[in-house]
Amino acid sequence: HEYKDWMKVILADELNVHEVEWEKGSLGIELDTTLTPELKREGAARELVRNINDARKEMALTIHDLVVIAYEADDFWRQVLAEHGDGVRSDVKAAAMEARPPEGDAREVMVEGGRIAFSVRKAA
Repeated sequence: HEYKDWMKVILADELNVHEVEWEKGSLGIELDTTLTPELKREGAARELVRNINDARKEMALTIHDLVVIAYEADDFWRQVLAEHGDGVRSDVKAAAMEARPPEGDAREVMVEGGRIAFSVRKAA
């Protein structure tokens, strides 16, 4: 059988993996389930997006509403935001993410022993 590159894209998406490799003549499947620090930070970023979007939903905001996120983060979360902050901002429709004490009803996310506290408000 000849495997096409588009098949790798579909398989990677369906299996929620970053990479698919073919071996000619092999019909077996082998999964590398190693959770690297990079994968843990990527997962933490997704968890933060989920929590911020939950807050947006509770505030009855629409997809057109921009928000401002205020947050206090430890070293783990600062690294997560350094690597994935642009994606988080885009995914939650944030006009800004500000490293300062959260306002009012702060929320907290803990992943891998790291902690981030944040608040969400509608942007002006």
